[in-house]
Amino acid sequence: TVNEMDPALLDRFWTVDLTPSVEDWLAWAEGNIHENVLSFIKTNPKWLDSPKNTEASAVAPSRRSWDRLEEALVKAGVVDQPDGPLFYPICLGFIGTEATIAFHGYVKTMDRQVSGEEIVNKYHEVKAKVAKLGQEKLNVAIEKVTDFLFANNVTTLTDAQGANLRDFMKDLPGELRTVAWSKWTSKGMEKIELAKSIHKWCVDSLLESFGVKRPPATAPATDSHVDVGAQSKAKRGKK
Repeated sequence: TVNEMDPALLDRFWTVDLTPSVEDWLAWAEGNIHENVLSFIKTNPKWLDSPKNTEASAVAPSRRSWDRLEEALVKAGVVDQPDGPLFYPICLGFIGTEATIAFHGYVKTMDRQVSGEEIVNKYHEVKAKVAKLGQEKLNVAIEKVTDFLFANNVTTLTDAQGANLRDFMKDLPGELRTVAWSKWTSKGMEKIELAKSIHKWCVDSLLESFGVKRPPATAPATDSHVDVGAQSKAKRGKK
């Protein structure tokens, strides 16, 4: 039971609203939570908390339920056995259907998992993994990149990040390049600098998917061009 505190008592305390970030939870989870759960949340941070508009009575993921789920899986000895008869139903009872499907699939294919952070910051290390992903998993990878960019409030890409996203987009089939572009620039004016960075590094790959190539930039006039014109005018003046 939760009882509302009397205002006369409440105003004798110092109060503050705390909104812990995903990074705060991950920092606590290091050394306290099994690697399977920790790695899943690192790669899929949107599953740490319940989706918006979740009914209060619904079974859904939360920071508390992930802690309890990890404890139950470890005690049952099935945290590394996603194909066993207990793994799925235990997850279902703690984090609900959608999160269970995502987590179960992740643990089954951990050797092929790629995070958004890895694609953005060190694509060359996971390029071989990406090459083995099918269409559905590539869609998931695009979504993870989107989550990483927005969750970490990336405003402009560094040269290294830009080159990584450029190379990643080149490795995508044409139709998924359009999907990636739409998702990464979906914030519009709210993330206009990020959109400009993505345009700078990825527009050529997007245009290639439509069979279009940008014309080479026109070379600026050089000093020699100016000198030739000046000499021509000088000769006409002498005549």
